[in-house]
Amino acid sequence: MRGAAILAHLAVHIEPDLHVSRVGYPLFGDEFTDGTRCVERFGQSPRKTFRLAVILDVPSCHIQTQGVPCDVLHRGGLGDSARLPSVYPVCELYFSTKMDWLILWQLFYIFTMTNWLVSSVMSNVMNCKYCVAPAHVQAALLHKEAPDIPIRKSLLVEQSDMKVELLPALTDNYMYLLIDEESKEAAIIDPVEPVKVVEAIRKHGVRLTTVLTTHHHWDHAGGNEKMVRLVPGLTVYGGDDRVDALTKKVKHSNTFKVGSLTVKCLFTPCHTTGHICYLVTKDNSTEPPAVFTGDTLFVAGCGKFFEGTAEQMYRALIDVLGRLPPETRVYCGHEYTVNNLKFARHVEPDNEVIKKKLAWAKEKVSNGEPTIPSTVAEEFKFNPFMRVKEKSVQEHAGQNDPVETMRSLRKEKDGFRVPKD
Repeated sequence: MRGAAILAHLAVHIEPDLHVSRVGYPLFGDEFTDGTRCVERFGQSPRKTFRLAVILDVPSCHIQTQGVPCDVLHRGGLGDSARLPSVYPVCELYFSTKMDWLILWQLFYIFTMTNWLVSSVMSNVMNCKYCVAPAHVQAALLHKEAPDIPIRKSLLVEQSDMKVELLPALTDNYMYLLIDEESKEAAIIDPVEPVKVVEAIRKHGVRLTTVLTTHHHWDHAGGNEKMVRLVPGLTVYGGDDRVDALTKKVKHSNTFKVGSLTVKCLFTPCHTTGHICYLVTKDNSTEPPAVFTGDTLFVAGCGKFFEGTAEQMYRALIDVLGRLPPETRVYCGHEYTVNNLKFARHVEPDNEVIKKKLAWAKEKVSNGEPTIPSTVAEEFKFNPFMRVKEKSVQEHAGQNDPVETMRSLRKEKDGFRVPKD
């Protein structure tokens, strides 16, 4: 690597049965892929580390190559949080697909343009093999000097009945260690970086028994297999057969215990067809409940409708999560708060609650601190997707029906160019 600020490494993740939307597109500068099927705007997290991605369309696999920070290869062959070697390994990508020569030419062009060394490309009608070795990428063309970005900090939320430790993961994900104070039994939500989880359970001196998986996407379920190897005997809950290492498939309103805590499953399909949120309570407790919402509800936002409809997201946000006790603490899957609030400000420019929350969130993020948790009551004050019944939000969307307002807002958000301020 020529200079620590140049991010020019190769990482690969493979996720079955996905169909990406922009085949063969190189993504430069201000865009990144979110690990699923579409392209998000760059800047969804305080660690602005993605610089380059090439998307390939493969019927059986989603293969993404991307620039990543110099200290870690997310989902790469080196494992969680591994230090980069001084000699870069050749990464071989195997897949079977029917590709025409136009796509192959686009790939050659991309590899050449980004100054990657293509060590071997072999193709026939049904099989393609790409062996690519990362090389220095011209800084003037693709890269900017990496900004002085604070390291994301963990946060421990303590109550008399439970503790929740926020564990930052990947670029903008959160894992959550849920601890029952009475029994010292623990559960982990979406352990995409299992080594960090093991360190946390050792630090707290708790017994990990349970994995709660919100949905099957790799940045939430991708660490499950390694997690169960590191801590044998775990029960892995999820609402989708596509969840890695699943041992217990759950449905809406299923309940089970983590120590003395009660976990209730809330079926919230839309982002994925099997998405589950987990509501955690304790009998006779006066403390606020906790709900782990994955990629359904974010602070001031909601997940994309990858496998669902506006009607489903409306039910998930308003009829399911919106009916929880107002003081329920919301623990979501990503640190998207600042950009979500910028969109909320665009929708309701006169909403003072949004302006104050945005200023607060910017300060938090600049210090590397989480903006999570929020509460259900707060979301109804500044989250446009929770405010689809409000006249001001409907007027912005040009609708008078809450579901149609939800549909319109999501479409607008998908193409929203996030302002710098």
